[in-house]
Amino acid sequence: MPQWKHFHIWMTKLTELRPGERATRLRNFTWLLVGMYSAQAVHLSKVAAKMPGLSCLPSRTRRLSHLLDNPAIQTRAWHQPIARGILQRLAGGMVHLIVGGSKVGFGHQLLMVAVAYRHRTLPLAWTWVRTVRGHSKVSKQIALLSYVRGLLPPHTQVILVGDA
Repeated sequence: MPQWKHFHIWMTKLTELRPGERATRLRNFTWLLVGMYSAQAVHLSKVAAKMPGLSCLPSRTRRLSHLLDNPAIQTRAWHQPIARGILQRLAGGMVHLIVGGSKVGFGHQLLMVAVAYRHRTLPLAWTWVRTVRGHSKVSKQIALLSYVRGLLPPHTQVILVGDA
């Protein structure tokens, strides 16, 4: 499917999910999603390379960086309706949740809960953990899982898998 079709589909959906949001934020966020999908990467320069326009690559990369640094963009508030929608579509069958951590840098780890879907994982919630070793505290994991539990439709059957 061409990028512009992906853009219009996501723009329509995000406008429904975020009524009253500034058009520029919605547009830039939509290009971020479409760029990640097209580039199959999360590096801003690779994502920006997939964005159309006459501006140069560093300018598009900066635009995405400013969007992500914007304090008005609260990640959970933007992502929650998407995560809830994913889980609602999967309800009725067995939902496979995956908990995992990835070392990001010295002393930092990304702790994430994702759902298994068609041989891929779709992130539902994540948090940063400061840790010297490779493991996060149980309290952090429980807090993240409690948040995801609140996203699940009632009476959903879940299989939880973790690495380590």
